[in-house]
Parts: sequence; C-alpha cells; structure tokens
Amino acid sequence: MSDNKTVKVSTTADLRTAIEAGYTKDQIEIVQPDASAAIATARTEGTTAGKAEGIEEGRKLGAQAERERINAINDLALEGFEKERDDALKAGTSPTDFAVVQAKAIKDRGVTVAAIKTDSPSAPHAAPGGDVKGSSWAQTIAKHGGKKAA
Repeated sequence: MSDNKTVKVSTTADLRTAIEAGYTKDQIEIVQPDASAAIATARTEGTTAGKAEGIEEGRKLGAQAERERINAINDLALEGFEKERDDALKAGTSPTDFAVVQAKAIKDRGVTVAAIKTDSPSAPHAAPGGDVKGSSWAQTIAKHGGKKAA
C-alpha cells in the first residue's frame, strides 16, 4: 500500500486483517475498545448480585440471632414472671437486660431467701442412724423393708 491512510484496530483479529491488507506499522493505530458500557453492565450485575447475597445472608443471621435471643430469655424466665418475659420478647430486649428487669421484679415483689424460708414448712432432720424413730427416713426404711443402720 503506498498511500498514507491509517487504520484503527482494537483486536488481534483486526490487526491481522490490516497487516494482510498491506498496512504498515506506521499506518496501523491500536486503540482501546470502548469498554465503558461493558464495565457499567458488569458493575451493575455485580452490585445487584452482591446485594441479593447480602440480604439473604443478613436474613439468615438475623433469624438465628433472634432464635438465640428468644431461647435465652425463655431459659432465664421464672414461673410467675410471664408478663416480664412477654414484654421483653415483644420489645426486642436482650437476655442480659431481661435478667436485670426480672431481678428488679423479684425484688419489688419481696421475694427473698428469708421470705422463702419463712413460708416453707420445716421438715424433720432425716439423716440415717441415731434416734430417728419418728423421722421420715425411718418411715421410708420401714415401708420398703430396709434394715435399720447398726
């Protein structure tokens, strides 16, 4: 080729075609293909896929954390404190905060070890051996045909 025309190529196939057509290295201009549309598409697809995966993973982790929170509160809840438990579950209260609320409710209701001791009937001492004729231990041994301790 003798004229000074130039050709722009962006792929290896275009370059081979230009060389076969007789263009010299001075007449061939290598250009970058416009990849902005492909990059934008790939970015959008990646972002969309990443968001979907993140949402799915977040839902799984959130559900697992909520199950653990509910189980922990139910494990801590004492009989008679169902209202406090239900309120904590509805409000999203942490198990630690629920324990504090329940402890305050116990205190407010006057539940103490001393009160429990006062309210409970006293049982006779039931140790084997010695003089235990009237004790529940002696009665249990006699009922089941056991032998008296020597």
